[in-house]
Amino acid sequence: MFKKENLNKLKICLVKFASDLDSDNLIGLIKLSESYKLLTLQPLEKYAHEIGEDKTLDSMSRSMIMDQLGDQADNIRDISSIGEELAIIGLYKTLEITIKKCARLSGLFSDKEISGMFNFKKLESNFEKKGIIIKNIENFKEFNELRLINNSLKHSGKVDMELHELDPLSWEIHSEITHFPEHFKRLINPSLNFLRLLGIEIASKII
Repeated sequence: MFKKENLNKLKICLVKFASDLDSDNLIGLIKLSESYKLLTLQPLEKYAHEIGEDKTLDSMSRSMIMDQLGDQADNIRDISSIGEELAIIGLYKTLEITIKKCARLSGLFSDKEISGMFNFKKLESNFEKKGIIIKNIENFKEFNELRLINNSLKHSGKVDMELHELDPLSWEIHSEITHFPEHFKRLINPSLNFLRLLGIEIASKII
């Protein structure tokens, strides 16, 4: 049997390892959608240029073809936008799952406490009981912004009151959330750093 000291050392290693995610592995979530848009729009743009230069087409035929190409381009942008939106949701979900995983690996929390961590207030409360104030961890603000963007996207796609109150100048209440790649790239590294530091905090409580 493992001695308690050795078991705790193993738990500490597992928590630190689990909480140290590689941004290069996750950035693919957003790059996939960006690549799709680039690779599918470029041939359309080239074809549209050729149609515009084709002297054999009358104006009506040219206009009809260009309209069809425009519709295809709009569809591609819509599909890409959905992929970018899902990338943000996927990033937060990965962090959420990893936090629960670290809590489970630590042995500090009951199954009931871990299952209740889908509720953010319960998550905060459960960690606070162990002496971990997650709001005081570096980069919590960025992690929390990612969380609130995720919530707004899942509920309506528009800025809700919590997200607005976090940064009123950047997030206008009830406005459509757009520019997904910018938000993803801005928040991924700070959020992963928050996760890593949270893992260190959890590990420090294993005694």
